[in-house]
Amino acid sequence: MPGELIKYGADTLAKVICNILNRVFSEHDDIDINGGKVITLQKPGKAKGPVINLRPITLLPVPWMLYSAVNAGDAYVVSSDGLLCSIFLLFIMLIAVIVCIAVSGWKMSKILGLAMMGLYLVFVTLAVLLEYGKIVCPKL
Repeated sequence: MPGELIKYGADTLAKVICNILNRVFSEHDDIDINGGKVITLQKPGKAKGPVINLRPITLLPVPWMLYSAVNAGDAYVVSSDGLLCSIFLLFIMLIAVIVCIAVSGWKMSKILGLAMMGLYLVFVTLAVLLEYGKIVCPKL
């Protein structure tokens, strides 16, 4: 897909993608698009019916496909610098989330929601600081 299509034909492209997704979800058919499949996922034990909740996994590769389309098929280069710190940060955040849920008595509340938002902001802030080199991660 040429980058000009995304740059100048975004409205048309959006309509085409919307039509494809609407067809998948209304007819419950799987669609094969250049080796990638768009499928509807039903909850176990439930009959096929109207798709109310779009599963985010369907759209997971879209940013990378758009990047490749705009950059003439080049792959996005991923750096492993800071990988150790990122894994450690994710592990600490997982423990913090579990502790917050346990402290709230395993029940959803506004306070738990605020705590989750706060933890997310801390995580995003630290991840961005790691990415831009403001926090230096030791090398392995």
